[in-house]
Amino acid sequence: MEIDNNNIIDTAGRIIYESGIYSLSVDNLARKLNVGKDSLSSLFKNDDDILFSLFLKLESDINQLIIRSKLQNDAPDAELEYLFKELNKLFSRKPYYLTIIFSDELLEDNFSARDVLHRIKKSARDYLQEIIEKGKRRSIFKSRRKNRSLVNIILGGFRLQMNEQRLMNKMTKESMRIDDEKEDKVQGENPTKQ
Repeated sequence: MEIDNNNIIDTAGRIIYESGIYSLSVDNLARKLNVGKDSLSSLFKNDDDILFSLFLKLESDINQLIIRSKLQNDAPDAELEYLFKELNKLFSRKPYYLTIIFSDELLEDNFSARDVLHRIKKSARDYLQEIIEKGKRRSIFKSRRKNRSLVNIILGGFRLQMNEQRLMNKMTKESMRIDDEKEDKVQGENPTKQ
């Protein structure tokens, strides 16, 4: 049985988002996909390979987003706005990306994933510098700060916003879990109320 790569990545992402990074394993992924572990062994030698695949998919998604943004041929300020709106949509659709991006333990242990994340950051920095330079040439952006400094400010602000979104997602998930536990407890005490 052929397994769709996007389905594998999304399922792996859901495992991370719902249960944490350390819950992701070839065994758990196979169970969630309703396939045998052998079906995945040709794709993943170990659990780190799954995480690496997630980072590669994140890199691909961001690179595609940058390409689409460049093709808009908008004014630099509109291009910048488009880029961040689309990034926000991406992270809303795939909140597990935020989980892997902000996982210090994961990045300490997985050098391949760290390399991909560095490439993603470099692509983002380079593209932002391009937009800022174009905006300064057209006198749309009038800041006297160096482009690199502006890029760091923009990326730092966006990183903070995305981390806050990740924390809100986590709090919402935890709140829903607590509500479910309370409801289960109430139903357990009053089995006739259903």
